[in-house]
Amino acid sequence: MSEVYEIYSFDHSPEKGTVYVEAEVEDSVLAYHATQYEPECWTHGRCSTEIIWEEDDGYGPCTEKALLEHLNNHVIDWFLIPFDDL
Repeated sequence: MSEVYEIYSFDHSPEKGTVYVEAEVEDSVLAYHATQYEPECWTHGRCSTEIIWEEDDGYGPCTEKALLEHLNNHVIDWFLIPFDDL
């Protein structure tokens, strides 16, 4: 489970019951490959995901604080945003 350091933007769609999120996520970019003597090293990067958001699941309305708590307490499939797209 990767920690979310910062949420850059999010778009809650109550009609679809989803939230699109762009955030800074730990261990999402390979900084350097493993060598014979050192393991590979990963660093944080800007990623996106879309999750299902139901207000009755214990987190309540979709606020940045509630969203950050949800993201840091669930296994989320993150997708790295290429550096060219930033």
